[in-house]
Formats: sequence, C-alpha cells, structure tokens
Amino acid sequence: SLMLASVLHDVGYHAYHISENHAEAGVVLAEQFLSEAAVPEVQKAKILDLIRRHSSKELMFLEDTPLELVILMEADLMDDMGASGLVMDTWINTRMHQEETSFDTIFAHMQKYTQVQQREEPMRTEPAKRFWREKQELVEEFMRQFARDLNR
Repeated sequence: SLMLASVLHDVGYHAYHISENHAEAGVVLAEQFLSEAAVPEVQKAKILDLIRRHSSKELMFLEDTPLELVILMEADLMDDMGASGLVMDTWINTRMHQEETSFDTIFAHMQKYTQVQQREEPMRTEPAKRFWREKQELVEEFMRQFARDLNR
C-alpha cells in the first residue's frame, strides 16, 4: 500500500492548479487508476486514505498516526529538500520571473524557500532524520559555494 501511495500521492498536481487541494484531486485520479488495475478494495481504501491525508503534516507527531502515513509524509517533505529542492527552486523562480530570471533571483528564491525549510527538523523516524541531515548539509554547502560564486 505504501509503495503505491508513494507513487500516486502527488498525481493531483498534474490535473489541477497547484492552488487547489492536490491531495483530494489525487484521490480521484488514484481511485480511477487503482480500480482499473483491479487493486483489492481494502488495499485501495488504505492507499486512498494515505493520499488524502499526506499533506496534513500536523498528523506526523500524533501517537495514533499510522507509521505508513508518517513515512509517506516524511518522503513528501524530502521531495522539496536537498538537490531536488534546489532544482525545484530554480524551475519555480524561472517560471515566476521569466525574462527577469538571473543568478541573483534564483539565489534569493533558494534562500527564501529551500534554505529556510531545511533548517527545520520535521522528521519523526530515525532513518528520515539521518537522510534529512544529509540534505541539510548539501543545501548549506551548495548555498555557501553559490554565494561565493556571486561574491556575496
């Protein structure tokens, strides 16, 4: 269940605008896919529940939150962190500023988003905490070198 939920959890972004509830949009799309794939109803219900709740990060540290949901949330947070987060910042900044994109606008965007996010410690499981620390180190080193390259 966790494997399928992890593959499908953000599918809602591809069909709807980001400002809309991508988790609920993803449930609709995932339900269609899982039905066509003849996934048993009990497993399908579990997968859809994971997708529906994966954005509710306030659930991560509640005692009764299923471990599968915690792991999916941790993986979801890590999507936007480290090397992939820095690339995402560049992509988003380029789309936002189009003609005005520069090393400076990209650097500022990275400082505002990835660098701020990576200072948090949102992980619950020990393996995720270790992986998060690796991503933190990568971002800090990248930003240090990028700042040096920009003479900052």
